[in-house]
Amino acid sequence: MNHPTPRALATPTPEATRHLIAFRGDRAATGPATWGQQHIWRDIVAMLPDTAFFNIDQVTFVPAGIDLPVVLEQLAELMSRHESLRTLAVPRPDGSLAQRVLGEGTFEVDVLELTGAEHGAELREHFAGAARRLEARGFDNTAEVPFPALVGVLDGAPQAVILCLSHLAADLAGVRLLAEELDALLAAGAGGGEPPPRRSAREPLEQAEFENSPDGLRMEEKALRHWSTQLDRAPADNFPRPPGDPAEPRFWRGELVSRAAPEALRAAADRHRSTVPHVLLAATATLLARSEDLEACGLKLVTANRFRPELHHAVGNVAQEVFVAVDVSGDSFADVLRSVWTATLGAHRNGQFRPERARALAEELIRITLLGDTSRMEPARIEGFLRGLERVLLALAEGDLPPAGFPSVAGLNTPGPVPR
Repeated sequence: MNHPTPRALATPTPEATRHLIAFRGDRAATGPATWGQQHIWRDIVAMLPDTAFFNIDQVTFVPAGIDLPVVLEQLAELMSRHESLRTLAVPRPDGSLAQRVLGEGTFEVDVLELTGAEHGAELREHFAGAARRLEARGFDNTAEVPFPALVGVLDGAPQAVILCLSHLAADLAGVRLLAEELDALLAAGAGGGEPPPRRSAREPLEQAEFENSPDGLRMEEKALRHWSTQLDRAPADNFPRPPGDPAEPRFWRGELVSRAAPEALRAAADRHRSTVPHVLLAATATLLARSEDLEACGLKLVTANRFRPELHHAVGNVAQEVFVAVDVSGDSFADVLRSVWTATLGAHRNGQFRPERARALAEELIRITLLGDTSRMEPARIEGFLRGLERVLLALAEGDLPPAGFPSVAGLNTPGPVPR
């Protein structure tokens, strides 16, 4: 399999100066990839040549009194502390994946000089744009350290740091932990105190060792039994119509931007004595299923897999997707919420497994498709689905909306409120 180095890696962020910062870790080692690494690697390869699709960024602001060399020193400290930041993917000839931890090397930091007129909100907006550009840069995960950063400097003083990681290096929770750690290191430097020690957490090599131990394999068998049960309860396909020829580009991202939806979600959650995530998941599953005249919806939920103490503070990719079936056949939306609660609880308890085993199990029983795959859902219908979701949330904020009242395929693009 070819893993091209993206052209974006050859040049720094526009108007920035690139620095190569040396790092040194405690060891260099190679071993099997974790299940979380295998899971995201499959998705990264599926999206080639767009190697930036799964990048994650986080912005942290620099306290006064910290100069640029200190910021660069603390970024190098993060590299030394966390093996996931200096881990490369090693695809093997048999199709399996290994990981290689570098003992030393360099990583890239772009330094962007800001203009003196940029302060407050303007500075934050500037960095939001810079973060988007940095996030859009691709990684060759087999050869490039998956941790570039960008430092914004105003009148010689660092103002903010953008951390950008390949999803192979860390999931969202891991990136947030890394940003918190950098905050603490910089705050200690500004106050003249001792840097905080690294919090105890399992490194990816040790996680892979646990996963392949008898305890880890028993955990996996339990998770796969959960998958089998959920697959039995799901429809054969969320999109029972014959697939069409995919459009170009094949994969789309749909985004709902609404001022009304957040307040509606909170009101619906209060009304049903539930949570905002559960209401949103229940509404999404019901709309998707009822628009196709189905009584259940198969979905994949991302579970953080950080319930074990040794993973609470792990900077790495431990999250995985778990299949769930949501029953929407009840007479009320409250019935769907109960199904969602049961499904999410089961998912969080059964989120660690080898992805190829779960995929083989799924292929025996069900065809799983992506919402944004144009061979299954046209771009116009993706937009219609999101518009329909907003209307459903507004209706739920005013009162109960039984599953039978959710709009059909034809009704998704019909303007106006959901018929009562």
